[in-house]
Amino acid sequence: MRIYELKDGVYAFNLEESEEKLVISAYEDIKSNIPTEQNWFHEFEENYFFIGNGVAEYSIRAINRVRLRFNLEELCLDETSADEYCRSRDKAHKAARRREWRDEYLSLDKKGREGWYNDNRDVAKRLPPPHFFYAEVKAKRARTLSADTAVQPTGSQQRAARQLKIAKGVPDSDALIAAVVAQLDPDDALAVAEHLDDPALITVLLRKSLQG
Repeated sequence: MRIYELKDGVYAFNLEESEEKLVISAYEDIKSNIPTEQNWFHEFEENYFFIGNGVAEYSIRAINRVRLRFNLEELCLDETSADEYCRSRDKAHKAARRREWRDEYLSLDKKGREGWYNDNRDVAKRLPPPHFFYAEVKAKRARTLSADTAVQPTGSQQRAARQLKIAKGVPDSDALIAAVVAQLDPDDALAVAEHLDDPALITVLLRKSLQG
């Protein structure tokens, strides 16, 4: 199963074949018990069996609410590596396969349906984990975006930072550092401080920035 974001904070899943069959059986087992005043299953069936979209997380929660009411096992999907079927963007093919699997499942007797559910649950549990979990990928994207949007120092600020780093290790360093800092206005001093790691230099620059 591969996670993706439908919109900010709303997730959906692209599934492996065994997971598709598991969802189909979990849903069909409770379909007749869905309260008539609820209409979430209309959207689910349209998206899942006819459009071929991934499964929204809120649809899984809705299925589980009914299953738990009737003491049925909760439908659990774990993030796994993605095979060719899972990665496929051919929605028409996926919708058709789901309808075929649904017909196959509904043709079984009670014992056959139990075996279908248990077999596909066991296969899904044995699927290998992903190379990178979605949370890791999302965090990396956020860090990259943060780095891309961070305010970069100007040429004069970069020059001052280099001068301060060099001055730190030479004779008469205090006088040299004071001379460099004296040339900076308070805003530049603060910008340079943000790009240094030396506590002593940062302290000097912050004092300069407070003069503004």
